[in-house]
Amino acid sequence: MRHGIARAALLAAVWLGGSPLVRAQAALPGTEPQQQPARLVLDYQRGPGAAGCLAPQELASAVEQRLGRAVFVAASAAEMQAWVRARRVGRGFAIDVELRAGARSLGRRRLATRARHCSALDDALTLVISLAADVAVSPASDAPGTTSLTPLETAIELPASSVAPRLGWHARPSLGAAALSGLLPALGAGFALELELRPPQFWPLWLRAAGWGRQSVGAGLGGADFSAQSLELGVCPWTPEWGSIELRSCAEQLLARVYAKGVGFDLDQSGASASLALGVSETLSLHFGDWFVSVSGSLLAPLIQRRYFYDDGGEITLHDQPWVWWLGGLWLGFEL
Repeated sequence: MRHGIARAALLAAVWLGGSPLVRAQAALPGTEPQQQPARLVLDYQRGPGAAGCLAPQELASAVEQRLGRAVFVAASAAEMQAWVRARRVGRGFAIDVELRAGARSLGRRRLATRARHCSALDDALTLVISLAADVAVSPASDAPGTTSLTPLETAIELPASSVAPRLGWHARPSLGAAALSGLLPALGAGFALELELRPPQFWPLWLRAAGWGRQSVGAGLGGADFSAQSLELGVCPWTPEWGSIELRSCAEQLLARVYAKGVGFDLDQSGASASLALGVSETLSLHFGDWFVSVSGSLLAPLIQRRYFYDDGGEITLHDQPWVWWLGGLWLGFEL
């Protein structure tokens, strides 16, 4: 985080050093202009999706704490205006900062990051506003034409890895349609609910519950009806992002309950069995602000291969689970 702050400090200094924001008029021989710290009014708004950015009162307090004096006053008593707008941009955040004297712009900056939380910009924003406010004005500078104007608009980009001190847990609930091969006699279709959790300092985790449609299998004089429910758990050590596109590579385990009910037998031949499988999962997501669409696929290997059969003078197999299962799904969700 120190490197990020140092970078923001250097660029903010270039802003102020390369473009003097306020210059006092030349003093008459033998006189010294009476100077005082500039007083600013803060005009700060956070747009949709940027509610997690630093609050206006917190920003004002942080700037005044850095400078060790009162900085922000009412509009009627201010010489300049600090105009700040925070907004969500794709997967990241942008904060536009402009210093104004009346209707004139004295300088502009944009702070941007693709970090997961807007608090990654807290220190940079506080520092930029502090340096912009740390100028002196004199009564003579109110005269027309005494302010040097060289607006700058160079953006300051903070890396996605910047520390976000107020980053908490993020949740991504989603609803999907899924297909599963291997657990049931035929390709199974079902609906699933998934909840992905993103801790601040650990790999993403997800939990998925699915119900699979009923299937009937007959062989000889008998048969069985199959149904199943599954619960999956994944941990994702690799989650690269390219703009609005994200890839999620995970290790996964699946716990399933298969219920089989015999059909065509004099005695009740029904029962339930549990299955456990391990595998890997890949998910590709496209984000639209807080919403996303994903497609996923998993390869799984059951730890126990189950065979369902009945004895009619000889074993008649109804379903023999393979050693490799496949699971895929299409998901729609949003980020909290």
